[in-house]
Amino acid sequence: MKRIIKIALCVLCVFSMLLGLGGCKIVLGIRKVPVTKYVEKSTLEMETLGTGLGAAGAQQVEEPKLSGTLKMQVFTNESGAHSEAWTNVVTAFEEATGIKVTLIMGSQVNTQYSAAWLAGESPADIVWIAGNGIADEEMEKSGMFYDLSAFLEEATVYGTDEKRDVTGGWHDAGDYGRYVVPAAKTVADLLLAWQWNAAAFTPGLTDLPGEARWELEWMLKMQRADGAVYHKVSCARFCGMIMPHEEKEELIVSPVSTTATGDFAACMAMAARFYEGQDAAFAARMKAAARRAWDFLAASEPILFSNPEGIRTGGYGDRSDADERLWAAVELAITCGDEKYLTVAAKGIAAADRTRAPLGWGDMRGYVAVEGMALDGEIGDICRQWVVDDASRMLDRINAYGITMTERLPWGSNMNISNDGMIFYLAWKLTGEKKFRLAAEKQLHYLL
Repeated sequence: MKRIIKIALCVLCVFSMLLGLGGCKIVLGIRKVPVTKYVEKSTLEMETLGTGLGAAGAQQVEEPKLSGTLKMQVFTNESGAHSEAWTNVVTAFEEATGIKVTLIMGSQVNTQYSAAWLAGESPADIVWIAGNGIADEEMEKSGMFYDLSAFLEEATVYGTDEKRDVTGGWHDAGDYGRYVVPAAKTVADLLLAWQWNAAAFTPGLTDLPGEARWELEWMLKMQRADGAVYHKVSCARFCGMIMPHEEKEELIVSPVSTTATGDFAACMAMAARFYEGQDAAFAARMKAAARRAWDFLAASEPILFSNPEGIRTGGYGDRSDADERLWAAVELAITCGDEKYLTVAAKGIAAADRTRAPLGWGDMRGYVAVEGMALDGEIGDICRQWVVDDASRMLDRINAYGITMTERLPWGSNMNISNDGMIFYLAWKLTGEKKFRLAAEKQLHYLL
């Protein structure tokens, strides 16, 4: 259904332009989508258009109940030829997609319809608004409607004329760039949460597999044909304090890096195991992408990222790609079982600096340790001890607030505290010692 919706929206947009409506303002509203999904520039995927920005929208947290047909309403304050053109658009749209459209024209566009839809009393799942009436402005201000043109842009590969479809994915922290390195860390954390306590995620309310897949689909678009992975997509500079759909600058795909490629390979191999039971084709696609990324890594010297000339957005740089490569080897060894991955993983873990097991985006040793516990024999034992030793060392640093950060709280420090909680939790599960569970709870209490 998601693919049908995407095609349908594209078809409707194209039909409207072909039939003479391209010059009118079109805004689109979608109700009943999770508040965790927000507007994403350069995409027509409905699932990105969140409603958590207004009082009415904040209450709408269900997944759309879409089966068979999709109810749409088209509001327009235009008349005459435009009314006829819109009728033709809707007819063509229905024939092309099989989706039923409810068309409301002319004087019926008013505050009454706006209020009904915002209150959730309209039967429609989607509302198109054409024209420039007062009702349009009121509904757009609600935070539930956005100028459709902001979702159509492709990105340009840095230093070339090549255009790439990199739609989808999550925005970063405080800006609208999308970065592969922290994406891999975040998806891995979601998958671990799913693995450790799937019962905590209520079906129909918390769609964790769907949320993670949204990012995974975007990451797949960031892989080059030779297996290398582009580091990020962003504008040249950070925008001001604006809404995502208001960022109109050119999107640029920054060059590849071996840190992004290693994280990508690890994340895809890991995710393939989780989705194999529910979508075997998607899992196979990710596994193949992970293998291609590994092949690129195996043939490449380190390519560490720094912003190229003219790009001033977040770098997510690194001084080494050794930890990313090792994480990739571990995940591929678990998922594929190939000796070449197992050999690299075993040698890397035996030689690794195991004084810490950080789960940060810049140091993936923690994921090596946590995931390496699944490997057979001595390597698995080493990884389990690695986790317990790190948790034991952190216990000695806990301060009066119950957290381990005794010197300073840097930008993003809640991530570090969450990471510590994960290690404490695993140490408790491995040993049964209550001191580790208590420490894990203290991290959670601090965050709450």
